[in-house]
Amino acid sequence: TLESVFLKNDLYKNHVLSMKHKSLLFLTLLLCAINTYGQEKKRITATFGTLEPFDKGFTVYEKDPEAAAVVLFEKGYNTFEVIDNFVRLVKTVHRKVKVIDASRFEYGSVAIPYYKSKNSKEKITGLKAITHTNNRTKTFVGEKGIFDVDLSEHWSEKRFTFSDIQDGSILEYTYRIESPYFFNFEGWSFQGNIPKVYSEFSADIPGNYVYRRSLIGDKKLDISETTIKKYCFSVPGTTKDADCDSAVYAMFDVPAYTDEPYMLAEINYKSRVSYELQEVTNFQGERTEYSGDWKDVDKKFRSEKDIGQQLKNTKFFKDRLPDEILSIASDEARAKAVYHFIKDHFVWDNSYRIFSEVRVKKAFEEKKGNIAEINIALINALKAANIEAFLALSSTRENGLPATVYPVLTDFNYVMALAKVGDKEILLDATNRLMPFGLLPFRALNSKARIMDFKNGSYWKDITPNPRNINFIKIDLVAQDDSTLKGTLERVNSGYRAYDRRKIIIGEKNGSIASESERQANYEIYDLKRKGMLIVDEPVMENAMIEVDLDIQGTDAYFKPFFMNTTFDKNPFNEEKRQYPIDFGYPINDTYLIKVDLKDRFAIGELPQNKRYSLPNNSGQFIVSYVHNGSVLECRFDLQMRGFQFGAEDYLTLKDFFSYLVVQKVNTSIKLIAKK
Repeated sequence: TLESVFLKNDLYKNHVLSMKHKSLLFLTLLLCAINTYGQEKKRITATFGTLEPFDKGFTVYEKDPEAAAVVLFEKGYNTFEVIDNFVRLVKTVHRKVKVIDASRFEYGSVAIPYYKSKNSKEKITGLKAITHTNNRTKTFVGEKGIFDVDLSEHWSEKRFTFSDIQDGSILEYTYRIESPYFFNFEGWSFQGNIPKVYSEFSADIPGNYVYRRSLIGDKKLDISETTIKKYCFSVPGTTKDADCDSAVYAMFDVPAYTDEPYMLAEINYKSRVSYELQEVTNFQGERTEYSGDWKDVDKKFRSEKDIGQQLKNTKFFKDRLPDEILSIASDEARAKAVYHFIKDHFVWDNSYRIFSEVRVKKAFEEKKGNIAEINIALINALKAANIEAFLALSSTRENGLPATVYPVLTDFNYVMALAKVGDKEILLDATNRLMPFGLLPFRALNSKARIMDFKNGSYWKDITPNPRNINFIKIDLVAQDDSTLKGTLERVNSGYRAYDRRKIIIGEKNGSIASESERQANYEIYDLKRKGMLIVDEPVMENAMIEVDLDIQGTDAYFKPFFMNTTFDKNPFNEEKRQYPIDFGYPINDTYLIKVDLKDRFAIGELPQNKRYSLPNNSGQFIVSYVHNGSVLECRFDLQMRGFQFGAEDYLTLKDFFSYLVVQKVNTSIKLIAKK
């Protein structure tokens, strides 16, 4: 299986390290560069169960006075050992956390993930956990307080919870993981959800194992030391010892990571050092590559049974596609019909498994499958209909951006289909029945996909979101004798706005249409008619009657023209500064037209000024306009966010833009003066 390309469990069980003295390749130029960072600071050490004066000597962490807790010390160490005649990757962790405000502390429970497969699993040993209280007592977590939880086919967690947590308590724990999976080196995250005084990661890697390494995030290392450690590893029964690549990386005073609105996955920004297994040499001198170049990956995928072989089921799907689809003359119309056939046939099981146990024909017969099974079925069906189609490897927004310099297969957790129709390349995902042809789920809008063209070689393709995502609202109102406004409502949604609207309207359990009336604080919609609800390639169109309540104050009234919610009815950016880039996912267009005939009931007081506010580089603008002609008032609000990705340096400009937008749209009222 492709999983074995990463894991090679049998290889790990049978290979003993060569004792040849090897020169170690330091593959990542980035880590070479960071060796130049300042080396003045010295490593900190700690003994489990023993507290230092500094640990107990403060009640507020000066570098982050609002912090409910701070990591005083943490250290991770990775190395290799021979255990029961097998070479194992061994990871040890030691961490001390000081609780400053127990009422706000959210991390009293600890979960340690570990990997498992059919043949073996990682083993957690030496787990010890203590709560140090202010009166110098130690409360240990007992064996009964430690338990295992299965998360998925391949992942479980060992969990425990500290007891007797008080203001000033120090929570300390240590553990060791013995792993047969050399791909699961993991590296180390220096930055977490609470600030850290000191965070260190070190490793001793025998020369038979070569890893690519990279530093991620914007924080600099305070300590970066790499050396060759002679004769550091031995295997019983051999006469020579191996040299090791020995590395120490550390950071002091690491600030807490904080999520910000409209951003990609935190893994893209948290400061960490990452390792990717590249190759292993066994005791016979045989070398096995795990992440070569893309040509190597293409070759492996072409014949691998969970990917390459699953893409060879064209005849199976040609026999199952209806003749009326196969006979469609237009390539694009035929591709659309195939897409909808597969999309409506399958139910996604919410699984992201893409590199193991992918069985497309079985999934088709059962009408249920994972991401890979459904979208590989789509590729086969497109090819059966004479549409050129390819596998697209990608990563979800939550999973992080894939590395593009070299193949890091563990970066990918998603697959899609690429259809070539005429001169267009269209990315498709058939896992969501409400998703139109050519529109990808929001989770898939994550920069790039690798198109696996086995004949001509794979290549990167930008994932470009649909440019026209429109929310159009048009309201015509007439003043009534009872000081209400009555009239008609027209609403049209397209692109992602149509998808969002369908999700709201269509009952998730039985597919029924939601209520045909809607009551809000100051208006009511009734006699609602809808078109295009189940024809997902079409816009959602709604027509209704609407009644609006005015804000009566004495004999006069106040009217908020833009009373219906649109995309931004409050400023999403309220912090003084921004650390990370902004990503809305896709362009946004809101248009709101309202016409009110006041008849002889009201005269209009002073109208707000017409406004236009634009972002640099034509990336966005909004326009607010008011026109008074006789008894008729016409108001227009138009927001166009052509850009959907912005750097952190654009934050203050965006903050001002949305602040001004909210004032003009949400907080604007027009005074209506009652006529005598």
